Amino acid sequence: MSVTRGKEFTCIAAGLALSLAFASSASSQQSQNQEGRPLPSVAQSLTIFHQLEPELQRFVDQQPRLEGQAARVTVRITPEPSTGIVWIDLDSGYLPKTQTEFSEEFGDKLGEIESELYEYLSGTVQFKYVVARIGGRTINEIFPPDYIKERRSKRSTRAAATPVPGLVVINPGHGKYFHYGDNAWVYERPTPYVGTTNVHEDDVTLLFAQLLNTWLTSRSRNFVTEVRHTRATGNPFIEPESNLS
Repeated sequence: MSVTRGKEFTCIAAGLALSLAFASSASSQQSQNQEGRPLPSVAQSLTIFHQLEPELQRFVDQQPRLEGQAARVTVRITPEPSTGIVWIDLDSGYLPKTQTEFSEEFGDKLGEIESELYEYLSGTVQFKYVVARIGGRTINEIFPPDYIKERRSKRSTRAAATPVPGLVVINPGHGKYFHYGDNAWVYERPTPYVGTTNVHEDDVTLLFAQLLNTWLTSRSRNFVTEVRHTRATGNPFIEPESNLS
């Protein structure tokens, strides 16, 4: 069985500015594994994504840094079940401080990360794209082509009366805590959702917070200046005392 890997690179030159829009596409990947069984969807593979985060974190940690890149960059895998897209969220330190326009060297670094996760997922999960973002923004949003700049300029002129963008705080609370009476880690909300026996609010709140973060940063840029969380959402590691994430 063969898997076709495709990368769509779109470079638009305007004067000295370059822009790259790329995605590691899995649209042509097989929907069955080697045994002929259907691959699980993105929505069915949340545990797999959680397990892969430390592996991808190690890969990014070992990448040689470009000038101006942070030595430590947090990586988070953010699946979007509704679209089949798997986002790789890198914190803003991955963008070199002096980077004012897109460069092939920088694009190659991002491509390596996307390819790494693509290899992990191929033949395991049925997904649509693997796309990297930095600080919640895609490459086209960080280095927009001229035609996008012109369109935004016209839009901002028409929307002069638009409310000033502001900060959004997401509170992805709940989880597990140590109950000294039972001598065990237990759910804060122990009652499962109605009609289920094993679906708990404590397990899904964080995922919904991450999906909301994606929607806010990708679809509400005219209104949202920054998104903050009241709970650490980017730590991909297992906490040693509880053996839980």
